Amino acid sequence: MKNIFFLPIIFLWLSSVVWGEMIALPPFPKYTISTIETFNQLSREKIWKETYVFNTGIQAGRKFLLINVKGEGKYGGSPNFTRWIVNNYYYADPYIQPYYSKKDIFSDRGVLNEVQTIYYDQGNKMVYFTRDDRKAKKTTLKTLDYKNDILDRYIYAVALQSYPFEQKRDLHFHYLSDDPTIYSFVFSYAGKETLDLPFGSYHAYKLKLKVDLGALEIVNGLLPDNYFWISDTDPPMFIKYSGLESGLGSPMVIMQLTEKPRH
Repeated sequence: MKNIFFLPIIFLWLSSVVWGEMIALPPFPKYTISTIETFNQLSREKIWKETYVFNTGIQAGRKFLLINVKGEGKYGGSPNFTRWIVNNYYYADPYIQPYYSKKDIFSDRGVLNEVQTIYYDQGNKMVYFTRDDRKAKKTTLKTLDYKNDILDRYIYAVALQSYPFEQKRDLHFHYLSDDPTIYSFVFSYAGKETLDLPFGSYHAYKLKLKVDLGALEIVNGLLPDNYFWISDTDPPMFIKYSGLESGLGSPMVIMQLTEKPRH
């Protein structure tokens, strides 16, 4: 399973282009559950969905956030229906810092095909990735340099709720894909709109995503636009995304909340 915004190999060196900023966890209830559905922009076909359960708490004097995800569908342009379960652990005192991630990927019949684990070693400044392919009976190991501002797919929509909307400035951070590869992301203020969702109409801030390409900045003009909408509510909510599903060559999708998050 590839992750959202996986870019071509010519961009691999760009992970060191710019340092971003560490982001604080936005105001967050102790328990939240929300579901998103993803549709192909052209056909309007629903291709996959994920249900998120968020839990916050204190352990050994440190604030943490747990994200448990259950997903199913045809992800990353794959013709095959799969299911996945993700359990992620983050520190949040005061900035979001990933600590551990485990993803189990199943066939449509419930057979465990793959297990991915990621461990973030802040002390040694390393990220350790393991992919256990049960079908091929092969284990792959990979290490990357740890970045203090690193975020992954399951937390960065949460982190965008801490965007400095009043300042309307660019927000930079490093992004770790499931592959895994590290990229430099930049989010820019793109205005405010009213969105009609299945559970009501919401005023929302619009943010534009681009990859920081350094000397190759001209290439950004060749990439499709990718946008996020964060509600103008207290607390704010990620409510919609429009853009590439999983990188160049993948379909353009719409991802949105199906109902108001429950607390």
